[in-house]
Amino acid sequence: MLALISRDGISKRFKVLGYFIFTCGWLASIAGLSRIFIVLTITSVLTFIIFSKGLKSTLKISISLVFVAVILHLFMPDSIVEGFQYRFAYSSTENISEEARITIWREYLSNIPEYFFVGAFGNYRRFGPQGIYDTHSSFLGWFVQYGVIGLLGYLYLLYGLLREIFKIKKYKTGTFKYLIAWFISYLTLIAVNQSGFQDPSIYAGFAFTILWSVSIDRQHHT
Repeated sequence: MLALISRDGISKRFKVLGYFIFTCGWLASIAGLSRIFIVLTITSVLTFIIFSKGLKSTLKISISLVFVAVILHLFMPDSIVEGFQYRFAYSSTENISEEARITIWREYLSNIPEYFFVGAFGNYRRFGPQGIYDTHSSFLGWFVQYGVIGLLGYLYLLYGLLREIFKIKKYKTGTFKYLIAWFISYLTLIAVNQSGFQDPSIYAGFAFTILWSVSIDRQHHT
């Protein structure tokens, strides 16, 4: 969303609408008490700052973040704050070994010889813990279901997407910063979530980004 409204020629009205939609979506995700969403937010912001050139841009971003943090602190319901405090307290060092994901990953990885080359396809859950458990990791999901060949194919897809994003950098540095922040946060997400494996919308986003890169590249070579 932010990358789209950062393009040249977008009216102020649509920019305001875009920021409003983004903010509503972000607040709705916060209300879901997702720990990984907090991590994604921090990761994407840090990435954006790293790729922002100049002290002026960094200061503007930092001031904006402080402003948002103050607003959230003042208006966020106590139930959400307490919910996050409980969830992060449970994720402390003492409890990390009790995380369900750790148990799931350990069980799947203990059966690597059974699916290493060609994968288990639709019958992959038999290599996980008792019950219906997905892998809770896109990388592991590709590996278990389609073997090392499938995993390498997925990694090559991600590499191709990253390469197209860096092509945009040559012509649209503002757009690039938003896209690279999204890409890094996406990598963070799929390490502990299956959003990059089961959701068709993710691949539609890949296709849109690649087509966007191709379109920009053609515009500057015609």
